[in-house]
Amino acid sequence: MRTVQYLFAAAVLLEPTIVQSQDAKFSFPEERISRFNIPHAGKAPIIDGNIDPQEWQQAVRVAGVAWTSSLDYRDRPVSFWVTWDAEHLYIAARSDVLPGHRLYRSKREKYSSGVVCDDSYEFGLFLHDRNKLPGQSSSFLKFVVNSVGCGEYMKIYPSIGQNLFNWRPTPRIANRVYDRDGRRWWDMEMAMDLKDLQLPAPNKPDDPLGILLSAPLKNPEWQWLDVPSATGHLQNAGFPRAVLTADRPYVQIEEISGLHDEKINLRSTIHNPATTPVTVKAVVKIVHGKSASPGRIENPATVVSAERTITIPARSLMRFDVARTFPGLDYGPADRRTGISMYEYRVMPVQPTGTTPIFSHSLTFQGTDKSYLKAVPRTTVFEYEQDFNPVQGLLEPLASYVEKKSKEQSDPLKNVGAYVPPEPFMPGKKLVLLERIVPGMPWGVFKSGCELRTTRGQGEKAVVQSASVFPLHTGSWRRMMSLVAWHDPVRGVQIALPISLRLSRWYLDMVDDRSPFSSHEHDGTLPPTYGRREWGLGFGLGSIGLARVQLGCIGLDRCKNWILDWPENRSQAVYPGGLVTPAVATRVKQALAQHPERELLEKLYIINGKPETALENAKRALETFRHPSRGDEWWRIVSISSYYATYQYLWTIWANSALACPTLPTEQRRELRRYLALYAYLFSDPDFDPRGSGCHQGNPNMAVGRSMSLSTVAPMLADHP
Repeated sequence: MRTVQYLFAAAVLLEPTIVQSQDAKFSFPEERISRFNIPHAGKAPIIDGNIDPQEWQQAVRVAGVAWTSSLDYRDRPVSFWVTWDAEHLYIAARSDVLPGHRLYRSKREKYSSGVVCDDSYEFGLFLHDRNKLPGQSSSFLKFVVNSVGCGEYMKIYPSIGQNLFNWRPTPRIANRVYDRDGRRWWDMEMAMDLKDLQLPAPNKPDDPLGILLSAPLKNPEWQWLDVPSATGHLQNAGFPRAVLTADRPYVQIEEISGLHDEKINLRSTIHNPATTPVTVKAVVKIVHGKSASPGRIENPATVVSAERTITIPARSLMRFDVARTFPGLDYGPADRRTGISMYEYRVMPVQPTGTTPIFSHSLTFQGTDKSYLKAVPRTTVFEYEQDFNPVQGLLEPLASYVEKKSKEQSDPLKNVGAYVPPEPFMPGKKLVLLERIVPGMPWGVFKSGCELRTTRGQGEKAVVQSASVFPLHTGSWRRMMSLVAWHDPVRGVQIALPISLRLSRWYLDMVDDRSPFSSHEHDGTLPPTYGRREWGLGFGLGSIGLARVQLGCIGLDRCKNWILDWPENRSQAVYPGGLVTPAVATRVKQALAQHPERELLEKLYIINGKPETALENAKRALETFRHPSRGDEWWRIVSISSYYATYQYLWTIWANSALACPTLPTEQRRELRRYLALYAYLFSDPDFDPRGSGCHQGNPNMAVGRSMSLSTVAPMLADHP
């Protein structure tokens, strides 16, 4: 068997898909959407990861972030800079790294998927159709980039409900993580040229831009921090609204903090790049009252008001800072807040006159709860995809751990809650349940292994000994691979090895074995004791997660029997086949002029019929087979595969298209079919898609996303033995 390496999967829309589009609904009033001018960069900033104040002086700087799709303020010093020139758009971002946290950076390829699961910055660019080709639907560009510069890039077509991975920009990106003033910071700089933005003409003053500025940070829990967008991340209508300018005033927010400490610290500068003086009016208000609806307050009372008319000399700047306190506001009981406060900063032109804000920004806040800033030190986690799972939690002294677990089980409400499964059968008296260990994903209270360590002194050194146990496979061996760890007051830690299958009754329907929505798929035709059991017993392991990766992958006992070379039977193997048939290709050709992906579809042999196109299709398919988006990680699955699996293999249309050409060279046909067989074996392997194992695979769409991956390759193997 050949070793296969791997790159990115571009989803190709084959047949025009009609999706009922809906008008975007704003989650807060439209007048609260941020607005700002983006100044022209007299000199391009150097993209080196160092956000130099002088290099970015001719840029708008936006700070003051909220929880996604809301105005709900979070006191994090997250900032974004944006500037432009005729050939480029420049963006920079800065965030703090909370104490004890290390940035998640599991994605290590230039084009990846699921980058949002890392600490990342997320951007959306609606260019008001300046980059729309004739016949295409309106779209916007969305991309997520992590701290090593790896990104997920897509075009989103709101009107037809399509998110396509058909955009491959090559932006210049630089990152830097550093310590300053007793804190750790993460800076990113980026430059995108006209080709990256798919713009046919240079940028110019007065070009409008809808721009999403977001920081999906981890603490290590998720904190999705946005410059408020009224339509989230997948609809551009509520993005902050900006305009490219050359000689109009703009604002830089250096700090907006303290709102959850009953005070405001605003530090800002207002810039005038013009050759003549300008006059502006800057206003900061904080009002308080009863929450009527998101972004609206009944009978608001002003608690802070700062207003100033400022004349700014030509090519100069003036400061506008506000420092006030407002203690004692009434928000109501913590469990039913009815009071709410709103912050607004607005800068309007006075001379020259105008009605469009130079800058406007709003946030809402309630009370003084800042628990979201409480740092949770991140435990050791491998910098890989999260498809295998190291033991969750920190090491604790056994005595206190047993005491804690005992108290949990004595709670009369211990089984109340969506993620709390029923107690397993207790095989003895006075036992304390420590952990439920599963081979699949450790949803809810489940764990992926357990370890017992002893430490003793030997001179000045501490000698550590450890023993651990963990399942090695999810596979088709059902929940009999699961383990239960107990504590016996006489014999210590005990591990229960199951003999037969035990169905699970949960309070949450989707993970209840008897629920019609469950993705625990048991094969009812097998006897209760059927299954191959394989666990790992470790001594002195540095990591259970690494041991599972190294020992629990698809083994030679299975792949040695895979058939990857066989003679082609043209009467059985008809191309295009499977998801794309000759009839589908014919219908696409008929609608090609109206198709939003016409340019991409015309690069398929099954559309244009040119033999040279078939050669290009084969080349592209083989390159992607050899360098798939998830690298060799697909071949080291020790839990369950990503639910993105199906969506990452839609590019197999290139192989389907190439094989439809009867004159495709024999060696290329053979190589394409070899890879199709290789991946068909992988996708049907029970370690990759553990259907029937009793392993919960997440929401129903996730089980489909895993198992349907086989449908992208198997239909092209009709003659496989």
